[in-house]
Order: sequence, then structure tokens, then C-alpha cells
Amino acid sequence: MRYLCVHCDNRFESDEQKPRCPKCMRVHGIEKMDEKGVAKGKAAERPRWVLPVLLVALVGAASGAYVWWSSSTPASVEGEAPIRPLTESELTGYMRAANVTSRDLVDLLDADEEIENFAERAVQGKQSPLDKARGVTEAIRARATANAFVRWSIMEPRDTTLRTAARTYAALKRDGGREKLYPLEVAAVAVAALRAEGVDAMVAAIYGFPNDRTPPDASGHFGYYGVAVYPGNVGEGTATIFDPYGGHTGQPAATDVRVLSDSQVMGAALNIRAMYRIVREGNASLAFDDSQSAMSLARNLAEVHSAHGAVLIGSGGIEEATREFEAAAQMRNDAPRHNNLASLLMAKQDLEGAAREAAVALERSPDYAPAHATLAALHLQGGRSEDAQRELERAQSLDPDLPLLPMLWAQFWMNEHEMDRALAAGQDAVRRRPEDAQTHLLLASLFRATSRYSDMRREAHLALEKAPASARDRMRAEITARLGATALEEESADDLAEDEEATGDEELGDLPPSPSELRLGSGSRLLGDEAPGNVEGPSLGAGDEEEAPGGGSQLRLGDRSRLQLGGGEGGGLHLNLNE
Repeated sequence: MRYLCVHCDNRFESDEQKPRCPKCMRVHGIEKMDEKGVAKGKAAERPRWVLPVLLVALVGAASGAYVWWSSSTPASVEGEAPIRPLTESELTGYMRAANVTSRDLVDLLDADEEIENFAERAVQGKQSPLDKARGVTEAIRARATANAFVRWSIMEPRDTTLRTAARTYAALKRDGGREKLYPLEVAAVAVAALRAEGVDAMVAAIYGFPNDRTPPDASGHFGYYGVAVYPGNVGEGTATIFDPYGGHTGQPAATDVRVLSDSQVMGAALNIRAMYRIVREGNASLAFDDSQSAMSLARNLAEVHSAHGAVLIGSGGIEEATREFEAAAQMRNDAPRHNNLASLLMAKQDLEGAAREAAVALERSPDYAPAHATLAALHLQGGRSEDAQRELERAQSLDPDLPLLPMLWAQFWMNEHEMDRALAAGQDAVRRRPEDAQTHLLLASLFRATSRYSDMRREAHLALEKAPASARDRMRAEITARLGATALEEESADDLAEDEEATGDEELGDLPPSPSELRLGSGSRLLGDEAPGNVEGPSLGAGDEEEAPGGGSQLRLGDRSRLQLGGGEGGGLHLNLNE
């Protein structure tokens, strides 16, 4: 039977005795339509111009009151959110019950007119919910084939914040746009499209696919999400899982998938935004607020605990972060969770434990590049050059875009006294992430180590320019302390052309003879993140106010922990956790 919703003028089909509008989710004001598509109730009697005119007449007087009402009186809810589409009022109610005040992502799963048109084209001729889901998934995968979006190494947040379904679809329309989208964003588009066509689709968290040798979410922080569609009533029976982001066709094992309520999806979204705020904005306070909200809404998701641990490291909470990583590993006994724990154990000088956790990660997923990188770092620490090179090459072949690789290669070549190659690795880091202030600071330190002071100054200026505005003063202090008092001075053309080889450390200030330092951002790149300009917590810098024993470079994991790369007795990589 075909129906008309008098509230939003949506026409839809339903076999239910009391149909619900799939667009505005109302059950009242739903009227049957005859074979000619004409409504049989009061809507048929009302001229089509009446509703727009009434809306125009009322909007000025009522809009302010409605905004106040909608934000002040959400639906009364109890217990956990059900596995079914929620109205905005219900979603707001569950957020209020969880003491979550942020509301700027409540339309994450909402369809706009363009998504509705996309959905109508994608499901044309299809009747069952599963067939419609296949149609929408195929249509999104066609956008991937047109390079509208691409798979990428989601080990660190994108340089733009999370998008709603409507904003994501606007990006999906562009052929060749090669957008870096999060799996949650793509899943949101699919869910919004299906709901617009009367399918009660839900978002599902996915932790593994059959026969995959690497986890879908390599970082362990951002999550991997698809679409769940039930054969009958939503939440009843076994859902079929669709993967519009990666295109997997095999069904995950029951233990590797969790169908989420809409309030849990909101928690997953706030979790991703927390990582963006700690890494890209350098705002630890807002990141912590979002992470706490994510924990309140989606505490049963391992990725939420992992990201909360990374945010805690960003503010120096090593022990608290350890507990969160351990909790995540208990919830999901998979490679990302064990590798994140291994990285943290390295910072705490538990090298045996770190090696054990990295080995477990590779046992779970043999082709997991970040765990190979972790082993490479451990081999560098032990002075095992050949083993380190083997693991680095393995990680490089599995994931050439892994953020940590250029830094580890730089250290490897420094240990081998191949400064040209070390410098090339630093330049590679800048090429990969030209907007990252910390990669410019790394390159500046390498230029200083090779007495290329003009180049050092150029990269120092770029590091300051790329730092978030809120962290710029701290970055200036960091550059001065680590590269010298004149690192940010402007130079004339004659100065730039001059051979500065004779200036040495006398020009640059009283610095250690080998100042290069690698500081890993937002809880360390070993954890898969970075925090440009965040010099109070972990970050990627160069040098240190305190010289590493015997010179060499350092990797700092927060205010108290320090991972030295090179220098010391016998060279190699050393870890110290200074209490």
C-alpha cells in the first residue's frame, strides 16, 4: 500500500497496519493513496500551496520558540537505546540521559534531498530490504570506482573534521575527487539512503572479514563501519552486513560484528572527532570532552577505549591510558589493540612486554604493518640493524603510507651513518604530510645535523606556520629551545647564498652537539596518531632541553616518557620513563 505523510509530503510504500514515515519517522498524519497517487484523507482536501504559505507565515514567530523547545525538551527515554532508527528527539533524549550536550552531529544519519534522489535511483526496481541494500552498496562502490573516494591508511585523523551523511554525499558526487573518507561517513550515507527508502538500516561496527590477514581498522582508534539490514523487523533475527566502504562481500563472523544503536553511532562519531581535536587542532580540552562523551554513549566499543587512551596520553596520563588500552584489548583480542599496548609498554621500558604484545598482534594478523613497524623500533633499540631493516621493509611493502615509517627510516640511516638517506627520509615525511607542523620540525632538525642552516630556518618557519593557532606560541618556544635562538630569524638573500658551514653551534646557541629528536604526537605515532604543535603532550619535535645520554635522537611519548633513538652506549634505541 502506498501512503502520504502530511507532515513532510513524503510518499512511501508500507505493508504495516500502522505505517511509519521513513523520512520524518511519524506515525500520525499518514494517509493512504489511491492507484492514481492521490491521498484519500485530509491532505487531498488541502491545496498544495496551503502548507508552504502557513510555514512562511509561522516560521518567523515560532522558530525561536521551536529551537528552544527542541533543545530543552527531548523525548523521555529509559535504558539503552533500541536497535531501530531513532527520531531526532529520541536521539537527543538518549544523549541528554548520558550527559552529552554536543548536538552538532545529531543529523549524522539524516538524508537530504540529494541523498533521497540518489537512493531512489539506486533501489529502482528492487523490493526487498536486502535487495535495496545491495543496490545502495553497489551505487556507492561505483563512486569508489570513479575515484570519488579512495582507501587510505587511517592511522591518523584526516585534516578536516567528521562529515554528516549529507556533507559526505556532496563529496561522493565528484568523479576523481579522491576524497579521504572515514568508513563511518560512508556507512552513514548508505544508512541515510536506505532509511529514505523505507529500510530500517543500522550502522554496524566490523572488526574482521573472512580470510583477511590485516584488520580493517589498522589504528584501533577510528573504527571500521558498515551497514546492517535485517530480513524482517529491525533488530530481530540475523542481520546481513554490507561494506560500502571497502567492498567486502563475505559476511563477518558473529564475533567480529556489532550492530549499533543510533546513540552508539553518535558515540563513534564523537570518538573520531576527539582524535581530530587532539591531533589536528591541538586542543586537549575539547578532545577530552568529546572522548568522555563517546565513552558515555558507546562504552562497549573497543575503539572508543583505544582513542580515549590516546587522548589521555596527549595530556600526560600514561597510567590511565594503559588501563584504557588494556580494557580495549580485553574487549577485542585483535592486532590493533595488542600493538597499541606494545607501543605504550615501550614507553614504560617494558621491552619484553612490548615484544610479546607485538608478537601477539602479528599472530592475530600476519600482514599488519604497524606491528612490523613496532618490531622494527624494538630492533633499533637493541642495535639489531639487519632485523630492523627487515621489519621496516616488510612494513613498507604492506603499507607504504604508514605515518611512522619515515621517522624510523631516518633513525635507521642515522645509525648506519648514512645522513643523506636520513635526510631523504625526513623530506619524505614532509612530502607525505606537508600540512603537518611536526614533520617540518623533524626535517629542520635533520638539516641542522647536516649543517644546512638556511634550510633549517626555512623548515622552522614552516613548522610555525603550520602549527594550530592555539599552539603557535608554544611551537615558537619549542623551535627556539630545540634549534637555537636564531632559528626563526629572517635572512637576507645574501645570507641565504652564503656558505654557513663556519657558523656552527656558535650562531645557533648553546645546544647539544647532536640535537635531532623525534617526538611522537597525540600519544605517539607508534599508537597511530600525531599532534602538530602539541608540545605540552607528545609531539614530533627536534632536540630537547635535556640532552640525551651520549647525544642521539629521542622519541617522546608525553611529558614523562622518552624514547631515545640513537646515541647512548652502543647506539640504538633506548626508552626511559621519567617519573
